[in-house]
Parts: sequence; C-alpha cells; structure tokens
Amino acid sequence: MKGLLLNSIIVLCLIICGCGRHPYKNSIQSSEQSSFTLPDGIVLDTAVFYKTSVHTYGKSLSGILGLRKKNDTLLVTFFSEMGLRFFDISISKDTFEVKDCLPQLRSRAVIQTIVSDLRTAFLWDTDLYTHKTLFYQNKRPIIRFTYKNDWIFAEPGLDNTLTSIAYTYGRKYKLKYTIHYTEYTGIYARQILIKHANFNLEIRLSLFKFT
Repeated sequence: MKGLLLNSIIVLCLIICGCGRHPYKNSIQSSEQSSFTLPDGIVLDTAVFYKTSVHTYGKSLSGILGLRKKNDTLLVTFFSEMGLRFFDISISKDTFEVKDCLPQLRSRAVIQTIVSDLRTAFLWDTDLYTHKTLFYQNKRPIIRFTYKNDWIFAEPGLDNTLTSIAYTYGRKYKLKYTIHYTEYTGIYARQILIKHANFNLEIRLSLFKFT
C-alpha cells in the first residue's frame, strides 16, 4: 500500500501543466533601497525536526523531516514515524548528493523537486541571490532577487523574518512555487507551507523540535 501511494505521488509530480500564475507581473519597482537581508534558515550544527505531510491529488504521505546544516551543506532525512527512511540527501548551494532513497522515489524529476523545494526553503545563498530590488504590490514591500536565470520574491515580516518566498521564472515572473512561513519561535517558523503552482503538490511542515 505504501509503495502504491509513493508511486502515485511520483507519477502525479511528473505532470507538468502550462497554467502557471503571474502574481508579480504588475508589481511596482521602487527607487528606494531596502535594508532587508535574508535571515539564517538554520543555525549551524543545529538539528531541526518538522512533522511533515505531503499532499497531491487526493493522496498523502506523512513523516518526520530532519534537517541539519554543516558548513554550507544541508543534511536532510525524511522518515516515517515508524522509522522507515524515505530518503537521505545532502544539499549544497549548487549541488546535491542522494545518500539513500527508496527505489520508488529514485526519479530525476522527483529528486530535483525535493532538492529545489528544500534548498529554497532553508538554504539561502546570498552569493547567488543578487541584484536585490525593492518592489511594492498592493502597498506591501516585496524584495526581488535574481537567482541564476530565475527570480526569487521575498516578502519581509517582523524583525527581519520571512513571510513568504516565491520562486518565479520568465519575463512575466511565472510562478513555480511559493513557501509561506508563520508563527516564529526564534529564527524558526513553526509552520511552513510549500505550494506548487504548475501541479497539485502541497507540503506542510510543523516544527517538532530543534536541538
């Protein structure tokens, strides 16, 4: 049953639709300078655990996502509450290594989706996030960064926290996915929601503990 569920998630994650949204197309660029800087996603050598649920097309998968940052690398393990390991991946700012993974998840598209989501959510690279520009959308300040050939839009919160990050691409900022952060405990958001725009994939993370 678990294998069938994982296979369903894999197949559905490979569906690429052409119906992306353009939420920042009409945002207004400002000549002002922003003092906002991306905060640390995870403190070095700290282990952070999130209860995690993945939802796609009526199917769901849940477990514990463990994260630890060593130097510039994010060590990620996702396992069930019964101890079954789904995957074990190390993610750097421009590369990744799959150390362990269930055969059902060993798909290039699935792994790249996992890596992209987690890298954007937790491993911000100020060397690659360049050309910081302030925009306004409905009077809300939004910071645009150039990321390789794409665009990252970050919405600041209180005390230099993040409210959301949106990964977009193309001249009209077509939305790929959005990550929402709420209910902070120190630097860690207690609730994180990753939602894709081009296919039905939603990942919910609830802070479990950090050590």
